[in-house]
Amino acid sequence: MPEKARIDVNNKLNKSEDFYFLKKQAIEIIENLSGRNWSDYNTHDPGITILEALCYAITELGYKTSLDIQDILASGDNTDKLHHTQLYSAREILPCNPVTLNDFRKLIIDVKGVKNAWVELSSESEVPVFIREKQSGENDSSKYELTYDAESALQLLELRGLYKVYVEFEDNIRFEEQKDHIVSVIRQRLHSHRNLCEDFVSITSVEYEYFTVSMELKVSEGADIEKINAKVYKLIHDFISPGIKFYTVEQIFLKGYSVEEIFEGPVLKHGFIDAKELENSERRKEIHVSDIINMVLDIEGVIAIIDFMLPENADSFADFNEWISEVYKQQRKPRLNASDSKVTFSRSGDRHRSEADKYPDKNKVLALYTFMQSADTGTKLKSYTKDFILPTVAPAGIMAYYPVQQTLPAIYGMKEQIVDEEVDREAIQKALNDLKNFEERQRSDAKYKPAIADKTLRLYAIAKDELNKSLGEINSDAEIKKLKKAYVSTQMESLDKKKRLTLQLRGFLMFFEQLLGDYLQDLSNIKNAMSFDAEVSPEFSSDIFSEINDFETLFLSIQTYNNSHSNLVEPGNGYYFKRTKILNHLLARFSEAMYIISDLPDKKYGGGGEILKDKTAMLKDYIQVSKYRGRSYDYTQDEVWDTANVEGIKKRICRLTGIDTYERTNITSANISVEEKILQNNIKRYEVVVRDPESTEDVLLRSVHYENESEAYETLTWLLENGSNRKLYDVEGEKGKISYAIKRLNQENEYESIASAHFDHRGTMEKSLDKVQLFFADISKNENFHVLEHILLRPRITGRRNAPRKNDEIIEADVTLLLPALEPDGPYNLEKKEDNVLRYRFNIVDIQKRQSAAPLWSLQIINSETDETVLIIPETFSIYKHAVDRIEHIKRAAADQENYHTSIYADGFNLFKIEENGVTLASSKQKFKDKDAMELLINELINFFSYELPQEEIEDEEDLDKSSLLDPYSFQVTFVLPSWPARFRDVSFRHLLEKAIFLEVPAHIAPTIQWLDHRQMKEFETAYKMWITGQADNDISDVEIVNNLLYVLKKINDEAPE
Repeated sequence: MPEKARIDVNNKLNKSEDFYFLKKQAIEIIENLSGRNWSDYNTHDPGITILEALCYAITELGYKTSLDIQDILASGDNTDKLHHTQLYSAREILPCNPVTLNDFRKLIIDVKGVKNAWVELSSESEVPVFIREKQSGENDSSKYELTYDAESALQLLELRGLYKVYVEFEDNIRFEEQKDHIVSVIRQRLHSHRNLCEDFVSITSVEYEYFTVSMELKVSEGADIEKINAKVYKLIHDFISPGIKFYTVEQIFLKGYSVEEIFEGPVLKHGFIDAKELENSERRKEIHVSDIINMVLDIEGVIAIIDFMLPENADSFADFNEWISEVYKQQRKPRLNASDSKVTFSRSGDRHRSEADKYPDKNKVLALYTFMQSADTGTKLKSYTKDFILPTVAPAGIMAYYPVQQTLPAIYGMKEQIVDEEVDREAIQKALNDLKNFEERQRSDAKYKPAIADKTLRLYAIAKDELNKSLGEINSDAEIKKLKKAYVSTQMESLDKKKRLTLQLRGFLMFFEQLLGDYLQDLSNIKNAMSFDAEVSPEFSSDIFSEINDFETLFLSIQTYNNSHSNLVEPGNGYYFKRTKILNHLLARFSEAMYIISDLPDKKYGGGGEILKDKTAMLKDYIQVSKYRGRSYDYTQDEVWDTANVEGIKKRICRLTGIDTYERTNITSANISVEEKILQNNIKRYEVVVRDPESTEDVLLRSVHYENESEAYETLTWLLENGSNRKLYDVEGEKGKISYAIKRLNQENEYESIASAHFDHRGTMEKSLDKVQLFFADISKNENFHVLEHILLRPRITGRRNAPRKNDEIIEADVTLLLPALEPDGPYNLEKKEDNVLRYRFNIVDIQKRQSAAPLWSLQIINSETDETVLIIPETFSIYKHAVDRIEHIKRAAADQENYHTSIYADGFNLFKIEENGVTLASSKQKFKDKDAMELLINELINFFSYELPQEEIEDEEDLDKSSLLDPYSFQVTFVLPSWPARFRDVSFRHLLEKAIFLEVPAHIAPTIQWLDHRQMKEFETAYKMWITGQADNDISDVEIVNNLLYVLKKINDEAPE
């Protein structure tokens, strides 16, 4: 917020604004310069009079120079667009794409109908994938591979960058249609803010697990017990499930948050959320009864709490916090059941009341409770101040210049127009009218002698003597210009001495006028120098001196003067260097430097104009390249091809490297290709064909025939790189049969024709030659690349594990192919060493045997020495992660002897179970005749889980960390770049582009760069476009389409140089 305005009592002027200081300094200079000849420095002296006028003019310049920058930028007609093109508001520049889990929570809670939301990391994907050791017979440097088979796996591949979303709807959202609509809005909003290499696995509505309370309160005499009861229910409800409130920017500012803190995270539609309140609304893992007691005691009218049970039936749960923890594990949420809860009251005068007076009216309590809850709905703001109000800036009028000479006393004659310079078509017409009237009056009255204007007579005489024409015959601009020049000259020749001296003084003062005017124009040009428009140029014009009389008369040629003056003020590249410094300053304010461009020589890059254009483009798009630099594209949008719906990192890299367009579109051209040709005797040959983009039936260039397809593609690559060079084309033939051919050096260092085109007419040939050169020139300038996130290639559809089969177009399979496991840098090993084999181990088995689309997991504890099952778990799991969680639960419970319970069957055999809180976690598979043998096994298990298991856990954690290095999906991204555009062929630029990718990609993401030739890029783009557009249609691409892209990627990797 702006500070309160204060009046400075000691308002000391700047020296440039202090008239008396300037006059004193000037007189001191005059004394030192000409003190012997000039001693009268009083006001009546003409020199001092002129000096005072100059000092006043300098104070105005000093005042305008000291204006705030917003006033300077708002000068002229720049006021309206100032805050839209040059200065970003806080709401525009400070927020960012969601980064933290709370940022995503804000984004979801901002949706209408959502009360609260929680976002959790998901270590499991839609389809479980495992890591296993490769078979020894496989010839591959990689030691590990990914598999769907859990039985042969070493461990589960836990993907990172995936999220699960849980949504709590507002109480007035009751119908499934409403919930489905809200979920679709949430999905759209999440995917439009999805971060690079991240994705959302599921969006689930939170179900409630209800509990009741029982309480007896002592209240003061006359207290409204129904109102207190409703407040107690509301208090407990809000404590366990607090709501989120929205604030205006003024309200959140008054809470003590700084501007940077207010605009942290994503931009919301319905106000601002208090970060502390959002933190407090997290799902409580522990409930302290003492907190509820203290809040109840704070209710007006409550004296004491006599009895309090949470929940009401204490025998149902051993511990309330444990129950809450179990509820959260089931992805449910505790909620107060007010209808079945009970609160009774006692007062000091109860001995005079009936027993019924202790109980409030249940219907009235529930009605009040519902009314209190309704106050929490509709907290989202509809109309509010979304940003800090920008200060109203009045144009400073910097270019408003009042000439120094106009401030001199009238005796100096500076305000007098001495020479008439108005000679134009209108003046000529007026003179002709005067002559016509004169002649008519003379014909009607010969004695009448009317007066005629001197200007009319002069123009009539000049036209006749200088131009040999009558005044009415002068029509062209050149003739009018000559007439004007001669008219001014005749006036100058007839001037008396006083007027000549007046003009001389004006010419003398023009030196000072020009200096002051240049300073003001330079100050006004700051708004252009700081503009994000690449086409702006400095504005220096003599129009600023329009109030000076006889201005043009002071110069031999005003046009020549203006040209020489512009070159003097901004010589050569002066403005370019000035603008470059200012743009660098603006970039530095955002902690940015165009180091990628700055490192390139101007001659390679295209000159200073190109650099200025790219720097202004960077500033224009700065919200996109900074605020959304970590954002990915929205694959749920209907249109993803030929659109700007691309990754934020791509936009940023394009702006840093001067790549003009970042739209996702075809990089390869469909108008150049290698075609198969069948000759006589069924001989197969290959040729490169270039077709006219305007009419694909017309061929602009056709190569010679090649036996091998690879030779044809080699020629295609050479044409892409050299086809725009006019010197390589030869034109041959005469009228009726004419052709052009492109040539290249062969191994014998001689030129040979490799492609040509034939025509009947020279005109058609020349047009085609221009087209083919333009075609290759455009291809050389077509700079773009693709970004592929590996996390989107993860298996998301289960199915039969049949082997994939290759068709002409796509790879067919019933299950998504898996990416190859990464090669970790280091001697990491996942398998257990022989000397570290533990006596007991857990075994997770898919009991469906892969015959069903959905796996079902069972758990066993096995003796590692005998491979016999020791313990069985009486539960199956449809989600692999739940089975892993149960293992951790058993590890903790099995270490405590109190959790072992034995029983004897009627046949005398013994059995034991591991139970905790009444839940059976595991039971022995073997029945023991000998009770001592059973006790021995129990002691071994207790000893194992108490002492040996922690060591195993540490080892597993290390292995898990190492196995994450094998993960080819999580935080992996591939940049696919074409190798043929002109700048991309330059080694230095290619190095800088790769440097930009590695430096700008977020630190937690590993980028891979693939440079592809035209053939590889065409194959990739065909598969990539099919996959990305299919994903937009269905959210999850068809398995065959995904496999086709994976097949192309594998082929590219196999062909890549080591």
